[in-house]
Amino acid sequence: MHTIKANCATCANSPAVHEIRARVPGLVNVFALPFRDAQWAYPGVGQVPGRHSENHYLTVAAATRLLDLTRKFKAIWPDAPRLTLNDASLEWGGKFDIPGTWEGNPNAHAEHRLGDSIDVRANDAPGAVPLAIRAVVFRWLRKQSRVEDNIPPEFVIDSVNPLREAIGHPNEHFHLRLGDWHEKFKVVRMVIVGALRFAVASVAATEQ
Repeated sequence: MHTIKANCATCANSPAVHEIRARVPGLVNVFALPFRDAQWAYPGVGQVPGRHSENHYLTVAAATRLLDLTRKFKAIWPDAPRLTLNDASLEWGGKFDIPGTWEGNPNAHAEHRLGDSIDVRANDAPGAVPLAIRAVVFRWLRKQSRVEDNIPPEFVIDSVNPLREAIGHPNEHFHLRLGDWHEKFKVVRMVIVGALRFAVASVAATEQ
């Protein structure tokens, strides 16, 4: 949310203040319908009460792709826990400032702005991808499975360009990229252009 203040020396209503609410359109909570009964574990993790309590939002396209991925995961590894979802995007998208200070650490969670990336628990915590299959699952996510991985052809997925982050640390996880980079650019442009148009219209109305 941004506030624009306009001053006009000859206007009776000066100064005028308008709020601009910039948000990524169309984000959905992956724990709400129609995704609530999905294959992933409930609830997710990573919530920070009072700061980032709503952290599981994706675009419909990304959530649908995640649903297909998790169904195939359970079909391949039926004895493994259901995937535990960590941070995706905030309810409105935008900067996901983990420490809540809005200072420093500018690249932290940089890909969690637009609702097309999500983290999946892959450590020693309950519900994580087990260590025994972690490397195999990661190759599967990269569409680089080996013959000895025994992945049935019907369960092969397009690569989600995953990252395996914090390896060996308590916060180890898979970072999944579920979006289309061309679509990402269009969303960014739409948000910026929309905010600028609203700002210009607001100032123009104030000066009349």
